[in-house]
Amino acid sequence: SAIERERLTRMNGVPSLYLAMCEHAAEYDLSSLRAGLIAGSPVTPERFGYIEDVLGITLISVYGMSESVGISCSSYKDPRRVRAGGVGPFYPMNTGAIFREDGSRADPFEEGEICVKGPMRMLGYFGQPLGRDEWLRTGDLGFLDHNGVLHLTGRKKDIIIRNGINLSPIHIENVLAELPGVKAAAVVGLSDDREGEVPAAMVVSDRGADEILVDAAERLNKNEIPVLLRTADALPMTASGKTDRPRVREALNGWRNG
Repeated sequence: SAIERERLTRMNGVPSLYLAMCEHAAEYDLSSLRAGLIAGSPVTPERFGYIEDVLGITLISVYGMSESVGISCSSYKDPRRVRAGGVGPFYPMNTGAIFREDGSRADPFEEGEICVKGPMRMLGYFGQPLGRDEWLRTGDLGFLDHNGVLHLTGRKKDIIIRNGINLSPIHIENVLAELPGVKAAAVVGLSDDREGEVPAAMVVSDRGADEILVDAAERLNKNEIPVLLRTADALPMTASGKTDRPRVREALNGWRNG
């Protein structure tokens, strides 16, 4: 209603906000809206295109954090596949890089931790100042393609290590979210005495959990298949509209132990 009343042309939002707007788009005049910055949580290319088509806007993928206001940004001139696939190049004012665990720089398309320094970076945490030339380690994982576009692949602390193999929750979530009838998905690691950690999933869907798992098994490798999958009416969200992973993990642990 604010867009209709004020004739807004641009907005910022997380994927869950845009998807909620799509459900009510026909009830309002959104013809003034031209562009929307999107960030905060992963969105599949299919959902990206769905939001653009329903709202009639150009989505611009961006990436940043409280500690560094702007890290990267795509261009409205880029084709949809580029804007939906990555979060653009590093801002010119910042210096960004992808580092391996040993501290060396990663090659193009090689996953590592995203690090940044520059005038848009914070001065440090309380009692822990960062030197002007020190890298801010974001804790986020990603890679750069040959065009310098940054692609996010997950959080270091969210990586699931099953039988010594690193699994990306975001990759599993994206596969689940692309299955018919699945509106949203969240994947977390649960501790396991035998395998270390195992993936578990909460999905928003009218389909049965067993049916979803059968479809998922055709697209995921053996280690990536969730050992536990439960359906819910909605995913727990934080105040900023991001998936509340601690609550997802707590709920899934409760189902497992119940």
